[in-house]
Amino acid sequence: ISGGDDGSTGSCAGAPANVQAYPNWPRGTHAAGGDYMSYQGKIYKAKWWTTAIPGSDSSWLFVCNMPTS
Repeated sequence: ISGGDDGSTGSCAGAPANVQAYPNWPRGTHAAGGDYMSYQGKIYKAKWWTTAIPGSDSSWLFVCNMPTS
């Protein structure tokens, strides 16, 4: 899977096919290091345990823009 076309995309390679969309936490009430979540059309990977909105602070790593198909 590749990202979008706006020039700020990363590669979605390695991201799971079914990424949880915020606020549907992958672990019920939070995300843990290595978990992926989507928010506002972007996919993020948690660096550590967090309840922050994906992309809102340093606990998240931007992975890619969600593919449009």
